[in-house]
Amino acid sequence: MASHKERFADKMEFPPETPQPNIYPLSWNSKTRKLQEVWEAALRENWDPEKLPWDTLDVDSYSWEERESIAYWWSLLSVFDASAPPVFAEALIKTYEVHEEDPVRKCFFSVTRDEQNHEIMCGLAITRMLGHPDPLTYDAEDRARQAPAEERAVAVFQRRPLLDRLQAGRAQVRPGRAVQFLPDGRDRRRYHLQADVRQLPRSGLQGRLQEHRP
Repeated sequence: MASHKERFADKMEFPPETPQPNIYPLSWNSKTRKLQEVWEAALRENWDPEKLPWDTLDVDSYSWEERESIAYWWSLLSVFDASAPPVFAEALIKTYEVHEEDPVRKCFFSVTRDEQNHEIMCGLAITRMLGHPDPLTYDAEDRARQAPAEERAVAVFQRRPLLDRLQAGRAQVRPGRAVQFLPDGRDRRRYHLQADVRQLPRSGLQGRLQEHRP
């Protein structure tokens, strides 16, 4: 089918105005030096959760009750962290639509990327602990039935409460509470239990996860 293309370039002095809000026209104004420094620091300190020394994590050194408990802790954390990337991504788009200066856009991008790393970290920890990619479809009872005889000695009904908590976690825990309350219900702020990464063992990932061992 033949197409008809009308030439406009020689009929107007300037291109038509772009309806707003819109990411166009682009500009790279930079007014806030401090934000540029924040962006540069984010580049220097970027990290990749998939490149952590996962080979040092021996999940078989944990009992299944411990592995499920650790996965439950990360599942609570993921309620917040998995919601953050799309939220900040929408904010990033907004900075382009309202034509924020370049360092502002960069900072929102760095926050979005960092939150994505947090989500990836949660997923990697949960998947390795459970041998399953998500807690909602994880069947602890089925895993117990397939366990060695010595593990099957632990009654299946004893595992049921944890399964219920895993599957109901997202429905029961609001994002705002996920970062404030521990799995046992204690208020993290009241008990001053926020983890300080500077105090964690440095003997590989095994040592880091050991801190969350029940």
